[in-house]
Amino acid sequence: MNIRIIDQESRTLVRMVVPVLREVPPSPALFEYVATEGQNYYFGGLHYVPGIEGGMLLFKETLLGDYLDEEELMNAVVAVVGTANRIDNDFVARFGGETFHDT
Repeated sequence: MNIRIIDQESRTLVRMVVPVLREVPPSPALFEYVATEGQNYYFGGLHYVPGIEGGMLLFKETLLGDYLDEEELMNAVVAVVGTANRIDNDFVARFGGETFHDT
């Protein structure tokens, strides 16, 4: 997981990114899923990045950080990482690619 703090003029953002799969071949079925169902999670959404690691599927979430406390941040981290871990094996079977823990 990568957590990045982004300072903007009027607010601070906390961006969390978890790699789900690498070496994912692009396909219409993958793109349709990412564009529709991949955005329906309570915390985070799926993003496909072509050309990096042979095509990478990421799970991302952004929080407003100005009033973020430790408990809220930790709950969000657990939710985002847990979701990525829960979906990775199913997505290998559906769309191809490799999980990061298998490499």
